[in-house]
Amino acid sequence: MQVNFVMQGKGGVGKTLVSSLLAQYLLAKNNNIVCYDTDPVNSTFSAYKKLNVKQFQFMEDQKIISTKFDDLIEDIIACKENGDEAPIDDVIVDNGAPSFLPLSSYMLNNDLIDVFKENDIKLSIHIVIAGSQALIDCINGMNSLITNFTANGKPENLSFYIWLNAYQGKIEIEGKQFTQMKAFLNNQENIQSVIEIPQVDQDVFGTTFNDLLKNRKTFKEGYEDLNIRIMARQRLKRLEKNIFELIGASGL
Repeated sequence: MQVNFVMQGKGGVGKTLVSSLLAQYLLAKNNNIVCYDTDPVNSTFSAYKKLNVKQFQFMEDQKIISTKFDDLIEDIIACKENGDEAPIDDVIVDNGAPSFLPLSSYMLNNDLIDVFKENDIKLSIHIVIAGSQALIDCINGMNSLITNFTANGKPENLSFYIWLNAYQGKIEIEGKQFTQMKAFLNNQENIQSVIEIPQVDQDVFGTTFNDLLKNRKTFKEGYEDLNIRIMARQRLKRLEKNIFELIGASGL
C-alpha cells in the first residue's frame, strides 16, 4: 500500500487540487483508494462527494491536538487489511497549511516512516510549488520537508514528488525555471519526479474548468454532465487525459 501526503506550509497553493487529481488518476487505474481531509480550517477536499473523503478534525478550542494524529495513522494502517473488503492500494491525505508544522513534526518525532516500513507501507510526500508571491514560501516549505525527512539519508520507502502549479503566476526566479533553481538542484537526488500541472486556456475553456473546481466535481462528473456543451465536455476529457499521462510518467 502507498500513502500519499500532500503537504505545503503555504495556504491556497493548490494542495486540494493535487489531492483530487491524484485520487481521480488512481481511481481511473481501478485502484482501491481512501482519501482523508486533514485541513482544520478549509475542508475543501471533503467537498468532493464522488471521492468519499473522510474528514479528520485535529483542533479543539482553535488548537491543534497532536495526539489526534494517532487516530489518523491507526486508521491508515487499518486500511491495509480493510476487513472483508478488497485491500486498499492507495491512501491520499490532503494536509492543510494550519496543521503543516504539527503534522510534519509528528511524523518525524514518532518515526512514522519506520512504522510504515514495518507495516509494508510506502510513503510518498507530494509538495506543491506555486508561482508569484507564494513561490519563496513554497520553496522554503519544500526545503524544510526534504531536509528534515532525509537528515539521516533517504529511507527506501519514502519518495518526494514536486507539483508545479503556475495558476497564480510563473514559477521562476531571476529568469530561472524551477529545475534550474538552486533549491531544486540541491534536492534533486531526493526528488522522484516533478509534475507540472497544465495551465488551461481561459478563452477556450471559459468557465467550464473553473466551475468544475469551484463545485468540487471530478473530470468524469464534468464530461458526463449533459448540461455542459459537447465540445466543452470533450476538452475536459482531453485535459484529464493530459494530466493523467503526466502523473503516469512520474513513476507514481
